[in-house]
Amino acid sequence: MKTFRYLTIAVLGLVMAACSSDIASEQPVVSHQGKGISFSATISMKGSATRSVMTESTSTISAAWKTGDELALVYEVSGQKQVTKATMTVSDDKSATITATIAEGVTTGTTVKLLYPYSAVCNDPAEAATYGTMREDALAGQDGTLEKIAKDYDLCQGDGEFTLMSDGTASLKADVTMASQIAIWKLSLSDGINAIKATQVNIVKGEDELMVMVMPEEGTFSEFYVAVPAVSNGTINISAATSEGYYTYTKTGVTLEAGKYYQSAVTMTASVNGTGELSAQGSSSGGIAIVTSNLNVHGGKITISTSDQGIERGSTFTMYNGTINTTGTSNGIMALGPMKVYGGEITASSTSGAAISLDKGSSNDNCNLTIAGGSNLGPRHEIIYWD
Repeated sequence: MKTFRYLTIAVLGLVMAACSSDIASEQPVVSHQGKGISFSATISMKGSATRSVMTESTSTISAAWKTGDELALVYEVSGQKQVTKATMTVSDDKSATITATIAEGVTTGTTVKLLYPYSAVCNDPAEAATYGTMREDALAGQDGTLEKIAKDYDLCQGDGEFTLMSDGTASLKADVTMASQIAIWKLSLSDGINAIKATQVNIVKGEDELMVMVMPEEGTFSEFYVAVPAVSNGTINISAATSEGYYTYTKTGVTLEAGKYYQSAVTMTASVNGTGELSAQGSSSGGIAIVTSNLNVHGGKITISTSDQGIERGSTFTMYNGTINTTGTSNGIMALGPMKVYGGEITASSTSGAAISLDKGSSNDNCNLTIAGGSNLGPRHEIIYWD
């Protein structure tokens, strides 16, 4: 049986051990009409790539396809992109036979991309920009289990060409080898003494690129598995929310290779989890006006009422926990820079402007809104983004 290789590295500078919006429901493919062409071919996996059934041993993950697995065939006929669902029949633990009915008009030499699993592929022709590609949220909704990764997040792809057979059916010119597009990472979280029992973990690349958010289906976890895209010499920020507070860890120079399995013990640092309260009122300016400094909210309660902007700030606003209630005549929150909400609750309203206004000016090119996890936005009016 093929296995994921275990790579011993000093990723995140951690002690190495021993040596996951939900996936949307499938939409019907309506890209071609007619009886189609019967298609059958054999595919195999490259090296250490994964399959839809996973079992962990000490330092490897063994994986195998199962009959009934589905993948997408993406190709063009007369300039029109086609996405066809193919079904696997397992012949052994190294290869599988796939069958489908492909669109009429395919010729010998027509190129085809194979994407697995089918559930992770945009199959709606109305979504022209992403039709026939892995969805941007293909890794969303993970619960920290191998079973869920095997079912929905084991992304891999291969490239081939169709060939027409003398009996009118179609196959591939040669066997296609599928290559994994993700790494599997097993993380064990602690504060250096006790395990951290997290209700949610965010893994962020760089300043604000959310790679994946993981939440247990119920309860908490301190050890979990996550499927992540490959990273080359990047900065990784890991944050964990618990019932007792918020924990973080940051490390530069991280490399995670697709098709490999990593195990890391993560020693995290507790963030401030405040319990105080702040009330602010303003008449001619913001209830809280921050021009060049960052605003970080780690807990407590902030209540703001003003005739101008409830919160007005030009630098990064990061919220991890706590509660903010803000009302402004102009805008509830006026953001001139990145706004990142990883937890807590925000209720923002305005009598004449936007609940939250994101103003991307010529000198504020990094303005954006990142929301991950249990955050609850309760706007009275719409969120406005000025480009």
